[in-house]
Order: sequence, then C-alpha cells, then structure tokens
Amino acid sequence: WSWLQTAAESGFPRAQLYLGKAYHDGVVAPQNLTEAARWYDSARRGGELEASFYLGNVELARGNRSGSVALYKEGAEAGEPNAMEALGRALRDGSGDDLARNLDAATDWFVKAADFIPAAMHEAHEMYLNKTETRDPDPLHAAQFLERAARMGHPEAMVQFAMKLGQEKRWQELAPWLLRIETKSSIAQFVRILQANVPVHDFLVYRASQFLQNLVNEGFEDARQLLHQLQKVATVSQNEL
Repeated sequence: WSWLQTAAESGFPRAQLYLGKAYHDGVVAPQNLTEAARWYDSARRGGELEASFYLGNVELARGNRSGSVALYKEGAEAGEPNAMEALGRALRDGSGDDLARNLDAATDWFVKAADFIPAAMHEAHEMYLNKTETRDPDPLHAAQFLERAARMGHPEAMVQFAMKLGQEKRWQELAPWLLRIETKSSIAQFVRILQANVPVHDFLVYRASQFLQNLVNEGFEDARQLLHQLQKVATVSQNEL
C-alpha cells in the first residue's frame, strides 16, 4: 500500500479517495474514521465527486446526520449517483429537527439515481406505490421501475416482478425469471409450469436441470425428486415432438 500512500500524499485525488476507503474499510489497518475523513476531504477538494458520498457515510457513522446530509446533497447536485440515492433515503426517512421528511423530493432523487443504480430503481418503485405530499399512488410508474430493477438483477425486485407475472398468469414470461432467481422454490414452480404444458425453451430446461443436479451433488435429497420430475416432463415433451 506504500504506492497508494505516496500517490495520495503527492496530491492525486483518486489515490486520496482510495486511501480514504482503505482506512474506512479497515483494509490496511483497523478502521480509522478520522484518517478516512481526512483523505476523503482531500479527494473531495480535488474534485472527486464520490468523495462527498463516502465522507457523508463517515459523518453518518460519527452521528453527524446533518453533516452527512449536507455532503450527500453536495454530491447529488454534482451528479454523483450514490449520493443521489443516499439523499433520497435521507429525505424519505427524515430525521426530526435535522431534516424534514419530503417524499416528493426523495422520489425525484431516487428517479435520478435510477439511471445508474438498480437499488434506486427499486426504491423509486416503492415510492410510486405510495402517495406523497402532492400526488396519489402511481401504479404505472411503480410497475415500470420494478421491471427495470428486476432486469438489472436487483434480487428483491426480481422476486416481486416474478410474483406479478404469476398473479397475471403470464406463465411463459415467468419461466425465465424463475431461472434467474434460482432457488429451490423458484425451480419447483418452473417444474410445475412445465407440467402444465406451458411452452418453455429447451435451454431453460437444461439450466434448471443443471441447478438441481448441483444441489443433488451437494446432498439435497428434495432436489433429487425435483430433478426426477423435471426429467420426466422434459422426456414426455420430447416424445410428443
């Protein structure tokens, strides 16, 4: 790490940011928030947008909520996505005298951060599900952000989107999502879809069988039964062709 220390001390803002993170995360020594804050602030003054977000996290850990919000706001207004999301959370939750709750402003920041961060897409989905100070729930926008978050791999969003497809009985669209979620319960539902003669691509069947075979190899006996059911229905489908 001596090269990073040297670069940071020589005034390179990116190196200062990384050195701050090293102290923050306890990579090179036990966590040292004082040193982390010092290097984050140096990087921030050198123009590193992310430094405002990380310095805000340090201030939050120190119990300085108003200071953290000011830093998130600085980073968000400069276009830093993580700071946008953090500011959205702060505005959504409020903190009494330090920060008034503002759901409209929180929604706006989540929407801006959603262009970069899957978690912000999901947070925007949740905001649109509920009313704010100036608008009623907006199911259309909520659904759009849920699908965006799911397609970007946000775990909770994928489960919620899959449940939505199931409730709407869109079985053929649901099948690949069950494979993406890749749990025993989702694969069991995938097998039930096959048993109901829903057309499913052969590659999805292959992926499901691989997943179950791996579980069998690890000693999960309930996966063996599922694998047998999958192979049986796949064989029947092939014979019908």
